[in-house]
Amino acid sequence: RIEWFSPDPCGILPLETFHAPSRLKRTMRQSRFEVRIDTAFEAVMRACAERDETWITEDIVGSYVSLHRLGVGHSVETWQDGALVGGLYG
Repeated sequence: RIEWFSPDPCGILPLETFHAPSRLKRTMRQSRFEVRIDTAFEAVMRACAERDETWITEDIVGSYVSLHRLGVGHSVETWQDGALVGGLYG
């Protein structure tokens, strides 16, 4: 049985109104980080699950990875010196 978790508030990034702060823009221009899309979906999920309490079980990872393989699950990853250092999935 897979439970549905919906935190309140839910983390949503409204892309049509997103405004990147000037400091973030400056950091991105310095090319200290590389941003990739859909290159490490499962790794992002597993990194998000690495905490004392998590709702991200093996069943959840498997379900989301299946959605990713179907083309409806996506990740945005941040890399530094070839190492995954941050990301979002959904």
